[in-house]
Amino acid sequence: MFRNLCVGISVVLILSVASFAQTDETQTKKTPPGTPAVTPAPTPVAVSNGVANLSPENSKIEFVGIHVGADPKPRLGGFAKFSGQLTLADDGKSVSGVSLVFNMDSLWTQIPKLTTHLKTADFFDVAKYPTSKFESTKVTAGDKPGMVTVAGNLSLHGETKEVTFPAKFELTDEGVLFKSEFKLDRTEFGMDKMTDRVVAEVAMNLSIGEKTTGGGPPVAQAPGQGRRRGPVGRLDPAEFFKGLDKDGDGKLSGDEIPKQMRQGLSRIDTDGDGSVSLEEIKARFQQGGSRGGGNQRSGGGGK
Repeated sequence: MFRNLCVGISVVLILSVASFAQTDETQTKKTPPGTPAVTPAPTPVAVSNGVANLSPENSKIEFVGIHVGADPKPRLGGFAKFSGQLTLADDGKSVSGVSLVFNMDSLWTQIPKLTTHLKTADFFDVAKYPTSKFESTKVTAGDKPGMVTVAGNLSLHGETKEVTFPAKFELTDEGVLFKSEFKLDRTEFGMDKMTDRVVAEVAMNLSIGEKTTGGGPPVAQAPGQGRRRGPVGRLDPAEFFKGLDKDGDGKLSGDEIPKQMRQGLSRIDTDGDGSVSLEEIKARFQQGGSRGGGNQRSGGGGK
């Protein structure tokens, strides 16, 4: 499921955001164009006897799924209940292990029907597989300062597979910070439905040091907005872009552009340079958000 997916901790369980093929969408209050996203600074997680205990109070696990075609229509979600540990090596300065256990029924998105659908047998099948977990087997130094490579076993949807991914680790006087972003192929864990409507790869984000803020009441829908297309929930185009920009060069090119998005690249790549900039992503998000209305139909069937 990972094809050595760039960045990320087994939080990958949160994967299969696949079911982003829903109809009714909950709207969010729009932020004026050009307003920068405000992200609180991470707070190091305290270490006691070489162990940092992880919970939604100090860590965050989120995912973003994308529709097939030129209109990405990202969907943001995550998990509201999980527990785990980050263990330091005997030297007290490096990571020796990471483990996580997820309550699959705590999966959240900001579209109630989507949340419900993701929990069914079409995707996570929460009734049959109520928990998922990751247990590292080896942690080694990465190819850059502050980076580590984590290998371990991920158990999800009745499947257990070995996965390997890189992450950024920082140890301070207050505790530890750990950041992992990567892509996950949900079909490798048997979640292979609706691949004609939802991209198989899911962008994952695990941040130890950032509190979970999702999972609360869905954002209210403004009167008269009915069924609209476009970005959903509190997903920030800049965060979406960052999750895909693996080399951090400020543009998406080559394999960084999801396969299904390449099919309509000419509609997104407005300057015709063969790559996708953050501004082009923002423009696409705005176009998706402005289209809609009660009687408008979306191509490809469903949300």
